[in-house]
Amino acid sequence: MSDASAIIHEIDIFLEKSMLRTSKITREDLIRFIEEKWAEADEEKYVW
Repeated sequence: MSDASAIIHEIDIFLEKSMLRTSKITREDLIRFIEEKWAEADEEKYVW
């Protein structure tokens, strides 16, 4: 699995956890996490 694939998987898991009724994850937390992880995945495409 490439790093980008692993990062996308991390985002997916975070989204699943955020949907739980007991989750304390705020909208801001969710957006911040996804933006950070997306930036990581985006950086990978420029590294060969």
